[in-house]
Amino acid sequence: MENSYTNLYQSRWLVNIGLNSNTADMHHIEYNYNGYNVYGEYDTSLCYDKKDAKDYEGCKDKYWPCWSYGRLIDLLPKYIKVSGVEKRYMLVWNVGEGEIGYYNGKKWLTKCVSIFVLIEWLIKNEYMNKKMVVKDVKGTAQSLD
Repeated sequence: MENSYTNLYQSRWLVNIGLNSNTADMHHIEYNYNGYNVYGEYDTSLCYDKKDAKDYEGCKDKYWPCWSYGRLIDLLPKYIKVSGVEKRYMLVWNVGEGEIGYYNGKKWLTKCVSIFVLIEWLIKNEYMNKKMVVKDVKGTAQSLD
């Protein structure tokens, strides 16, 4: 992984699919460079921990939420219970195959190639904790596949 946090495109995509921006643990900061507004993704030193970002001088309160990959993993439900299925599905990350999903020891409920696709699936299927999702998201997100 190039960075250990979401870039600006990924952050905007997550908000657009309904992930609550309050769950972000970091921020990209917008600053002015030669008349252009630039976000911290172009300079990794400008992606700050959420509590530190508010102390950055000159940013004029222009933040965009950003998630560390560790935070995204923490947001995923560890288990999913599906009605009509006896065993719960457990979060499984097959690092060697580059897959992440939910498995109950017999079959996969879902298997995805990225954490972003999995988060989208969880939101669409209402498995994500309700506090982490914004209802009535306007617009649709383009796929990150």
